[in-house]
Amino acid sequence: MFKQISSFCFIILTIVALSGCSSITSFRVNVDVSGNVDNSEKVVDFANKIKNKKESVLEITSTTIEGKKVTSKYEYNGKDIKYTITYPKNNDKPIICSSINKEEKSNSHVYNLVKCDGEKRLTLIEIKKGK
Repeated sequence: MFKQISSFCFIILTIVALSGCSSITSFRVNVDVSGNVDNSEKVVDFANKIKNKKESVLEITSTTIEGKKVTSKYEYNGKDIKYTITYPKNNDKPIICSSINKEEKSNSHVYNLVKCDGEKRLTLIEIKKGK
């Protein structure tokens, strides 16, 4: 009986240890119709994960002036950033970018994806200073 319990505990601890090794950090951000960003620090965290070559995912949900939601997903695999619109569903091919940068403007911080398929850069998000 003791051997069965020991084996069970070993298996559980192994599963817990292995699942911890492969975790990918996931961030969610919301942008309202006026461009105000909830959880803007999550964009900074995502950019830092990329800088440190750590896998992570960022989802940004924006509200249009019609009140509809659009969700964009940015997945960093340690090498490239894959950008897709996940809601509403579309048939667009994901755009692959190789880096992210931060541009300082007088009243905002702009995060851009750079070295992207077919484009020099794409604006990820603009965050008003003081928000």
